[in-house]
Amino acid sequence: MHSIAKNFLLAALCLLSCSCAAARLPNQGNIKAPIEMKTYRINITEERSWKEWEATTKPENDTVVLKKLKIWPLTGEVQGATTMMVVGDSIASQGWNLAETEHADNIRAMEEKVMREQGPVGGNYEILELTKGDLMRNGKKLYSMTWTSSQRVKGLGPGMHTVYSKGAMYLYFPEDFKDTHRFYRFVITDSITPPTFLAVNVEQIYPLIDAFTLK
Repeated sequence: MHSIAKNFLLAALCLLSCSCAAARLPNQGNIKAPIEMKTYRINITEERSWKEWEATTKPENDTVVLKKLKIWPLTGEVQGATTMMVVGDSIASQGWNLAETEHADNIRAMEEKVMREQGPVGGNYEILELTKGDLMRNGKKLYSMTWTSSQRVKGLGPGMHTVYSKGAMYLYFPEDFKDTHRFYRFVITDSITPPTFLAVNVEQIYPLIDAFTLK
């Protein structure tokens, strides 16, 4: 498996700091449809509904990253953040004889192992709950892993504060997977900094999955 698959979720979870000084992302509202990547496109509809999001593309990794701040409307205070990613990945030749279900199980097991073992050290976070399953979404069979976690981060003031997060990873193996050996990850982390009335919701990624098509 290519190096992008290694410690993937560990790196994602280490980005969960909610201590943004500004209540607006530098490139907020820059999403224009469609988002064109090397092997896929994202046909986002109703661009106005994405005006609070910032999109960053990483062509070298066939990756799109979308971010949004969670702002309490009465005060304008940043009380969390949402990050979503679409990542193109591939299986190394030694794994070409395995079925997609085996790959899905292996990838999720590897990611869980890394998060549980290295998270408390490298990311200063703890996995509180983790479940695995599968579902159909807009004609795509997805192998899922969802989790909740807590993380200690530095705030704008002195000392540390706790960030609570819910995350999910959905693995998608297209119909031509046996020929191309390419698959895709849809990942979301949604975090809040208590005390807040704001909630976390990983289903925010569903419209992104629905908008995904292969080239």
